[in-house]
Amino acid sequence: MSTALTPDTSPRAFPLDAEPVALADERAERVYSAPPRAAFFGLFDDRAPTAFRLVGRVAVVDVMGPLDQRGGWWWDGYDSILDRAREAFGDTRADAVVLQIDSPGGVCAGNLACARALRALADETGKPLVAHADTWATSAAYALACAADRITVTDDGAVGSVGVIATVYDRTKMTADAGLDVRVVRSGNLKADPHPDVALTDASVSRVRARVMDLAQSFAGWVAERRGQTPEAVLAHQGATIYAARALETGIADAIGTLNDAINTAAELAATQRKRMDTEKQLAAIITALGAGSHEEALAAVATQKKAAEALPTVTAERDALRAEVDALKSAARERDAAEAAAKLAAERETVLAKHRARGAYTPAMEADADFAADLAPLSPEALDRVLARLPAVAPVAAVPSRPAAGGESTSAATASASAALTDEEREMCRLSGTSEEAFLAQKNRDAAKAAKNTKE
Repeated sequence: MSTALTPDTSPRAFPLDAEPVALADERAERVYSAPPRAAFFGLFDDRAPTAFRLVGRVAVVDVMGPLDQRGGWWWDGYDSILDRAREAFGDTRADAVVLQIDSPGGVCAGNLACARALRALADETGKPLVAHADTWATSAAYALACAADRITVTDDGAVGSVGVIATVYDRTKMTADAGLDVRVVRSGNLKADPHPDVALTDASVSRVRARVMDLAQSFAGWVAERRGQTPEAVLAHQGATIYAARALETGIADAIGTLNDAINTAAELAATQRKRMDTEKQLAAIITALGAGSHEEALAAVATQKKAAEALPTVTAERDALRAEVDALKSAARERDAAEAAAKLAAERETVLAKHRARGAYTPAMEADADFAADLAPLSPEALDRVLARLPAVAPVAAVPSRPAAGGESTSAATASASAALTDEEREMCRLSGTSEEAFLAQKNRDAAKAAKNTKE
């Protein structure tokens, strides 16, 4: 850091509380002989005196020459830089902003406030900010560059020079040699101390040094905050100006390139920012859909759903196993019920059959007849009862034992004789009832004899 650029006239005194202590490199006077406002006259370039210029959807704001707290006709000021930046960030045509910096630095007063205000503009608008060192962005100018999301530098450019420099003067000897009697009247020894017309003391220099170190610590803290370093690591450079390649190695710049490269970087950051904002909108919608009150609650809900999804295969397998078990139980129950129903049906049919066996309508011959049994099988117990009720009762005949034929007639001869004495219907009845024809004939004869006897009586 240096004092504000000292004119070629005799050194001027300044009170320390006015703080014209500068952040600029001492060589600023030698490098910048042409003030930035000279462009207004078209003396050095054809830049128009506008707040910014638009390249695509990127606004480019110039930061040129030595920097002061307040802008003047011949130098740039932190107030004017902020004014131009506000216009650039507020323009709806611009998605990002680039600071094109070509400055060795400037005064401390207002420098860090300006840098923090630039950062706040970027944060408030959500627009990326890129700083491009073209060719110088040192000291106070580098403090402004650190407000950016990215810092680029030309391949022959320089950044850094993080530190503070103050120049104090003792011109008492020069005044005395000139034969002048200059006396400084002040209310206290610390008023306007040091003063060029008051002989310097070690105490005065120590106080200035303490102030310089305080300012340097604040400067280094800002750089460390923005560049992800420690203040000690920043101060370890001893205020050196660091050139392109070395700047990347030390982490005080992000890339080497041209202004167009910086503009492209800003455009890319803007695109990424838009995607992030879209994602945030989607996340907000998800939070609302989940019924969560906060991002943390939404994350918890999502985590719960994720765990549920991870457990789903196991749950599904267990569900399928249980379903198979239930199906097996249902099948067994159906089979059991079917067996019970079949047993019940069989029992009911057997009751009907027994009923008709007892009255002699359902004979053993009928039971032995497969075709007859097949005809009866589909019938319900009620239908079976109705069908068998139509059959005549022949049960007594079945119980009559066979007797030998009279006169020692052989069994075959007796059977033939009985068959001849029976009608076709009677023989069919014998077949169906399982009664021998000779027994049926004998019973028929007995019934006839009994009927004749009853008639006589």
